[in-house]
Amino acid sequence: MNETKDNDADKVGLNIFADWNAESASFPSTWREKREFASKVMQTEDIQVHHQEMQCEDDQEKAVQTDFEEINVEVNTLQPPYPPSLFAFFTKVTDDMCRALEENLDPFSVEVFKDSDDLDVFASAARASKEFILRSSSVSSEMFGASCVAWNKIGTQIAVAYCAHAHTDWCFHRAPISSWNLRRMLNTKNNPAHVEIFLPTCVTSMEFHPFHPSVLAVGTYSGCLAILDFSLVGDQQQPTDAKMAGKGTEKLPFYPNNQGSHFGGGEQINDLGYFMTRPEHGLSVTSIQWVKLNSSQSRDLLSRNENPSQFCIITAGKEGHICFWSTNTSNTRVFLERKFIVWADNISADVPLSLSSRCVLKQMGLVGLGACKDDPYTCVLSTAGGFIFQANLGSNIEAYTAMVELKTESSISEEKLLDPGLVYVSQHSDCPEVIHCSPFHRDVFLVGNSNGEVLIQNMLQHGVMFKYNARKYSHHKTLHDAKWSGRPTMFGVVMGKFVQIFDLRKGQTPIVIIPHENMVTQIAFNETEIGTLASCDKEGMVHVWNLPRKYSSIEPHELDVLIRSENSNRQDEQDEDENEDDETLDETMYQE
Repeated sequence: MNETKDNDADKVGLNIFADWNAESASFPSTWREKREFASKVMQTEDIQVHHQEMQCEDDQEKAVQTDFEEINVEVNTLQPPYPPSLFAFFTKVTDDMCRALEENLDPFSVEVFKDSDDLDVFASAARASKEFILRSSSVSSEMFGASCVAWNKIGTQIAVAYCAHAHTDWCFHRAPISSWNLRRMLNTKNNPAHVEIFLPTCVTSMEFHPFHPSVLAVGTYSGCLAILDFSLVGDQQQPTDAKMAGKGTEKLPFYPNNQGSHFGGGEQINDLGYFMTRPEHGLSVTSIQWVKLNSSQSRDLLSRNENPSQFCIITAGKEGHICFWSTNTSNTRVFLERKFIVWADNISADVPLSLSSRCVLKQMGLVGLGACKDDPYTCVLSTAGGFIFQANLGSNIEAYTAMVELKTESSISEEKLLDPGLVYVSQHSDCPEVIHCSPFHRDVFLVGNSNGEVLIQNMLQHGVMFKYNARKYSHHKTLHDAKWSGRPTMFGVVMGKFVQIFDLRKGQTPIVIIPHENMVTQIAFNETEIGTLASCDKEGMVHVWNLPRKYSSIEPHELDVLIRSENSNRQDEQDEDENEDDETLDETMYQE
């Protein structure tokens, strides 16, 4: 049988086209015959569950009402609006409150809410609240008025000086300087002066020491400089500093009841409660400034003082003299180190001085002086002719060589006079009554003209940075005073019976207007408490005001207003110079 199959195979292999029957091949199907579900779980570690909470910063719940709901509110008209305990409290304190209000009644508080006529600016400007009313009981308002007011550097003590309303000849008035410590005030008025020192002449200017809160420098109507120390008044013991006496002078006695004395001649005058120099200025002292020197500047400028302090005094007089004084370490003596004179021959010929100043009266009187913030050598001064100059007190050049022609002048001293090296800044149509350098920017200063214009200028640039007209908001047309405040962009102006506060960022309209019943003579801002302002009037009254809270703090980037204005003015000057150069070049090319 097997042999037969092998033979058939051989036949097939030999003839592949022959017919033959092959066995069938079977392949198993891969399709699932039924549906199955299998679940498999594999765990290799223990299962751990962590719960964490998160707190949101803001959580708001809002209720949404979809159906109308009627709420019935029952009003009990029989119940009293206030509890009986409140009525009992009112009944208990009413008499005491009325009695206290009558004792502290301030008749001037109504002027805070007054409006002047129908000026819109008075309705829009903020109001200041009056805190204290001060006045010395030792002077008569018919004869004396408050000439100047000043705060000490820590802002707790205020001083006011008095000056007679009229002078016919040399001043022999016995004028006091009164001081109050605001921390010891009892009520808004009827506060007697805590300390009073009488001088033998009227006071025209004064300023507190920048470091010692009780030391006060005073310029008088007679041209003298006085140094007062309120802390030593009342001490019967003489100061222990052996070097506080000047050359050829005795120590300064202090007594509890200061009565002053007459004014006498001599090199230096010792009196009760103060030290006074001889009249180095031929006329009244218009400005007085404290400056601070470093060690090198002290060696260059100070020579007469054996024990000098780093603080010095600059005074300016109406006759045209500028005096540079040094002080000792105890701040009770002053020494004249340098004396300058504003001489017409030393001013550039390009400055348009009058013919009388150039040829006849060459000595030019000074109206105001302001010392630079960071440079004691540099100061800005104004003359009676409306000129603004920059002076250099480090100059060693003599003002003139011919002393003979000046010996006949009564107002000219025979001492060596120096030239302050004046640099012309600007000229004004009216007399610049006030000059005040900015306490925040070394080159910016404020000029107040007699016609009510207030100009903000820069020492290093020509032109005006800001210009304000305070005459619009006052019935009086004469400016009496203008001062920078404790903020870089805020200053105050005195026009008649009104004190106007301006802000460089708020436009031309005053932000605060403070009316008074009498003519205001001077203002002073508290450097420590920025929102506190003091003003004095011709009746001898001193008013202490609190400005609104929003004007009582320095805001961020407030100083940038002055810096941006300075840069814009500098760019304008560069453009003008380029235009002038182009015009000059065009003219030269045309001529060629």
